[in-house]
Amino acid sequence: VVPPTLPYGTWPSPVSAEQVVTAGSRPTQICADGGVTWWSETRPAEGGREQIVRLFPGGIPQDLLPEGFNARTRVHEYGGGAWWVRGGSVFTTNFADQRMYRLDVGDPQPQPVTPQPPTAQGWRYADGGLTPDGRWVVCVRERHEGSDPARDVYNELVVLRADGSTPLGNGGAGVALL
Repeated sequence: VVPPTLPYGTWPSPVSAEQVVTAGSRPTQICADGGVTWWSETRPAEGGREQIVRLFPGGIPQDLLPEGFNARTRVHEYGGGAWWVRGGSVFTTNFADQRMYRLDVGDPQPQPVTPQPPTAQGWRYADGGLTPDGRWVVCVRERHEGSDPARDVYNELVVLRADGSTPLGNGGAGVALL
């Protein structure tokens, strides 16, 4: 049986656009820490959520973040480095509230490192790293404040305690400006 000749672009495809998109999980960031490979994956079937995955040598990939937690930042509105890892501890910004969280090996839930901002998603974090002793996080914080939070935007380099403990200043925001 000879298939009919159809005009360009009108032939029926056995693959739908939905199938292509939902199968399109892709790595978005990758790093190594202590012989372990880490990456984030976009999950189209989960609304575009970013999951952090780790792989021990000879092992199988393990998803780390609980359902609903999304490792994405809105810094500069398109995002920066939304997560980083050191010594098996992952630091990440959660898309829903833009707060920074820490997930230690064996913990089922990420713990907040930064406090609630005065306005929803008013403080956003990205592009972080830890000091050599692991006690401090240095990162970019973007503040949306003032009479027009869309226009009154401030980008700062800040340092905060990696365990999320004692506020350092800035009105109890837990950070010190650099």
